Amino acid sequence: MLFKGLKNLGPYVVLVSCFLTTALFLMSKNSILAIADKPFLALSQYFSLIAATLLSWAYVLSTRARFLEKLFGSLDRIYRVHHVIGITAFILVLYHPTLLVLNAWGGDTSPLQYFFVGKTLENNFGVVAFYLLIALLALTLYNKIPYHLWKI
Repeated sequence: MLFKGLKNLGPYVVLVSCFLTTALFLMSKNSILAIADKPFLALSQYFSLIAATLLSWAYVLSTRARFLEKLFGSLDRIYRVHHVIGITAFILVLYHPTLLVLNAWGGDTSPLQYFFVGKTLENNFGVVAFYLLIALLALTLYNKIPYHLWKI
């Protein structure tokens, strides 16, 4: 059994993946001046990367795979970690466009482009994904859909 001695290490694996994401983010910058020059942009990028990492973990944890149960200790603990990282990721996703607005404030681009569909395709994908994530979260929180309808 591969994960027999690794019981309860799951949350640490999630944290290590966030630390690795942080290291890769910092290595992607030419210098610390790139971060200091546009701190709101750098923070927005960093938050979106950590949010993507955490959302990926939330999706993996929602599979209820047996090896995850052994890694996290129990199915109940998987649900709790899924819940915490889901909330954290959502908060970071909310900060992403807010920090982009602060970065664009007083510049050449309109700060409203980060909340409404506009001219650029990448911006439109981000705006649509942002609102779809909010809709999915609202659906899961306020509409109690039976599990057998979600189950594949």
